[in-house]
Amino acid sequence: MSKGLKENLEYSTETTYGEALEDALVGTSFTKKEELGFIVTFLSTRYKEESIPTESMDIFSYVDAALTYEEDEFEARYGEFEPVMEKYRMVKDKLEKSGYLFERN
Repeated sequence: MSKGLKENLEYSTETTYGEALEDALVGTSFTKKEELGFIVTFLSTRYKEESIPTESMDIFSYVDAALTYEEDEFEARYGEFEPVMEKYRMVKDKLEKSGYLFERN
Protein backbone atom coordinates (compact mmCIF):
# COMPACT_ATOMS: atom_id res chain seq x y z
CA MET A 1 0.00 0.00 0.00
CA SER A 2 2.64 2.48 0.92
CA LYS A 3 5.02 2.15 -2.00
CA GLY A 4 5.25 4.88 -4.59
CA LEU A 5 3.37 4.35 -7.80
CA LYS A 6 4.95 4.71 -11.22
CA GLU A 7 3.21 5.78 -14.42
CA ASN A 8 1.55 2.42 -15.11
CA LEU A 9 0.03 2.57 -11.58
CA GLU A 10 1.96 -0.47 -10.43
CA TYR A 11 3.74 -0.23 -7.12
CA SER A 12 7.39 0.46 -7.62
CA THR A 13 10.19 -1.33 -5.85
CA GLU A 14 12.53 1.33 -7.24
CA THR A 15 11.23 4.07 -4.93
CA THR A 16 13.25 4.27 -1.74
CA TYR A 17 11.69 5.89 1.29
CA GLY A 18 13.60 9.00 2.29
CA GLU A 19 15.03 9.35 -1.22
CA ALA A 20 15.22 12.85 -2.63
CA LEU A 21 11.95 13.63 -4.40
CA GLU A 22 13.85 14.92 -7.42
CA ASP A 23 15.63 11.54 -7.73
CA ALA A 24 12.36 9.63 -7.35
CA LEU A 25 10.89 11.56 -10.29
CA VAL A 26 13.83 10.75 -12.61
CA GLY A 27 12.85 8.47 -15.47
CA THR A 28 9.18 9.43 -15.33
CA SER A 29 7.16 12.23 -16.87
CA PHE A 30 6.03 13.13 -13.35
CA THR A 31 6.71 16.49 -11.75
CA LYS A 32 4.75 16.19 -8.49
CA LYS A 33 4.88 13.92 -5.44
CA GLU A 34 1.15 13.20 -5.83
CA GLU A 35 1.81 11.54 -9.18
CA LEU A 36 3.93 9.02 -7.27
CA GLY A 37 1.14 8.55 -4.71
CA PHE A 38 2.50 10.68 -1.87
CA ILE A 39 0.64 13.50 -0.13
CA VAL A 40 3.47 14.53 2.19
CA THR A 41 7.20 15.09 1.88
CA PHE A 42 9.83 16.20 4.34
CA LEU A 43 12.96 18.29 4.23
CA SER A 44 15.79 15.78 4.37
CA THR A 45 18.84 16.73 6.38
CA ARG A 46 20.75 14.13 4.38
CA TYR A 47 19.83 15.48 0.96
CA LYS A 48 19.14 19.10 2.02
CA GLU A 49 16.05 19.00 -0.18
CA GLU A 50 12.48 17.80 -0.30
CA SER A 51 12.37 14.01 0.08
CA ILE A 52 9.69 11.38 -0.21
CA PRO A 53 8.26 10.28 3.13
CA THR A 54 9.33 7.31 5.17
CA GLU A 55 6.94 4.37 5.04
CA SER A 56 5.44 5.25 8.43
CA MET A 57 5.02 8.92 7.43
CA ASP A 58 3.30 7.82 4.22
CA ILE A 59 0.87 5.49 5.98
CA PHE A 60 0.15 8.00 8.76
CA SER A 61 -0.56 10.74 6.20
CA TYR A 62 -3.27 8.60 4.60
CA VAL A 63 -4.78 7.48 7.92
CA ASP A 64 -4.87 11.12 8.99
CA ALA A 65 -6.49 12.12 5.68
CA ALA A 66 -9.10 9.35 5.93
CA LEU A 67 -10.03 10.48 9.44
CA THR A 68 -9.98 14.19 8.59
CA TYR A 69 -11.57 14.55 5.16
CA GLU A 70 -14.83 13.38 3.66
CA GLU A 71 -14.07 11.57 0.40
CA ASP A 72 -15.53 14.40 -1.69
CA GLU A 73 -13.30 16.94 0.10
CA PHE A 74 -10.24 14.78 -0.43
CA GLU A 75 -11.18 14.19 -4.06
CA ALA A 76 -11.58 17.93 -4.65
CA ARG A 77 -8.01 18.37 -3.47
CA TYR A 78 -6.32 15.29 -4.99
CA GLY A 79 -8.82 13.87 -7.49
CA GLU A 80 -6.57 14.43 -10.48
CA PHE A 81 -3.97 12.08 -8.95
CA GLU A 82 -5.18 8.49 -9.34
CA PRO A 83 -2.33 7.00 -7.24
CA VAL A 84 -3.30 9.25 -4.31
CA MET A 85 -7.00 8.43 -4.62
CA GLU A 86 -6.24 4.71 -4.82
CA LYS A 87 -4.18 4.79 -1.62
CA TYR A 88 -6.80 6.95 0.17
CA ARG A 89 -9.57 4.49 -0.71
CA MET A 90 -7.45 1.51 0.36
CA VAL A 91 -6.74 3.06 3.76
CA LYS A 92 -10.35 4.08 4.27
CA ASP A 93 -11.50 0.57 3.34
CA LYS A 94 -9.00 -1.00 5.79
CA LEU A 95 -10.23 1.30 8.57
CA GLU A 96 -13.86 0.40 7.87
CA LYS A 97 -13.05 -3.33 7.79
CA SER A 98 -11.33 -2.88 11.15
CA GLY A 99 -14.58 -1.56 12.58
CA TYR A 100 -14.05 2.17 12.33
CA LEU A 101 -17.35 3.89 11.56
CA PHE A 102 -17.13 7.12 9.60
CA GLU A 103 -19.73 9.77 10.38
CA ARG A 104 -21.49 11.00 7.28
CA ASN A 105 -22.65 14.61 7.19
